[in-house]
Amino acid sequence: RKLITWFLEEVLEIKDISSQKKITRLLDKYEKLSQWDFEKLLHEIDVSINMKLVVLFMEARSIEDLQSSFITLAGSESFREFEEIITTLKHLGYGEEIEFSGSLIRGFDYYDGMIFEMFDTNTENPRALFWGGRYNGLADIFGVKGGISAVGFAPGDETMKLFLQGHDLLGVIQNKKEETY
Repeated sequence: RKLITWFLEEVLEIKDISSQKKITRLLDKYEKLSQWDFEKLLHEIDVSINMKLVVLFMEARSIEDLQSSFITLAGSESFREFEEIITTLKHLGYGEEIEFSGSLIRGFDYYDGMIFEMFDTNTENPRALFWGGRYNGLADIFGVKGGISAVGFAPGDETMKLFLQGHDLLGVIQNKKEETY
């Protein structure tokens, strides 16, 4: 989230919060729209936006892609935080599973850190199994004081069913359930 905010403010020079919100909603649809429709809608928000820079950001798939395309990025606090998370995940053995996506923009009203989605490796189930992100202080909205930091996620029931079916696990789970009664 912070990385996208940095991109909007420092690279695209979009300082207006209302325009930033409109652009982030549009970036979330980047992979669902044709290039022509995306450009048209983006220029309706701000005609001065450099489309080449937007495409470079949106097509990046790794931290290295971002560094090579946006040299000033490496010095930013948002990049250092992002890099620390990616480096930690790589050290834990998840390096091959990590892919950056500039169009992964969910929950911007409450997430203030890393946003993620987890996908099945079965190509017949291309939707996210679950998604989530980091938020600091969200509990304050509900009356819990102290700025509690947390990471939350939500699974999709239908995608989980497709996952279990795709890996021939649904029957195993159903049999285990019957054994417990």
